Amino acid sequence: MMLVNPYMFGATLVVNYEFNGTDGDTTTTDSTGNTTASGLGVQSGSQYAYIETNNLLQARKNVVIDNSGALSPLLSFEGDFEIEIKTKFINPYNFFAENVLSLDGTDSFSLTIFATGAVGFLSTTLNGFTINGTGAAINVYQTFKLKRENGLISLYVDDVLRGSVYNPSVMSAGRLELRGTDGDRYTDYLRIKKA
Repeated sequence: MMLVNPYMFGATLVVNYEFNGTDGDTTTTDSTGNTTASGLGVQSGSQYAYIETNNLLQARKNVVIDNSGALSPLLSFEGDFEIEIKTKFINPYNFFAENVLSLDGTDSFSLTIFATGAVGFLSTTLNGFTINGTGAAINVYQTFKLKRENGLISLYVDDVLRGSVYNPSVMSAGRLELRGTDGDRYTDYLRIKKA
């Protein structure tokens, strides 16, 4: 019997960060071999990003996943794609709006989590679009997924559809950033697949 990797079925896995390592590590690699993360490490007493219990722990320190531009072609989405991140906020400010994931380049789009439980995916380019939903929480791990199939971009929180918008445009991010937040944030994994 042949085992099937569920992350590869129907798409190519182009980024797979699992943030495994020794506590305190300030470097990490993508298991696909396509890129490495830069920007990890203690910057000051209140800004840090390092591996802890096989997660990325961040506070007020952005982690750029770019590998000197080598990742750029892999962040150009002409067709179907899926971006999934599993993350948890610990004791953020009461009224936070955290930009969790930012993809910047010719086109820019981002995922933002709000203390109210709202979650949003927006682009100010590509004719501009926004998907607003609910279901965000603090102090628990959640998966946030952005998925495009046949031009329909959908936002999922813990595999529950929270909103969608039709946009078949080529989306060329070119650079990926995990944004540091006010308060500790743990990221278990980040995966990107494309057709």
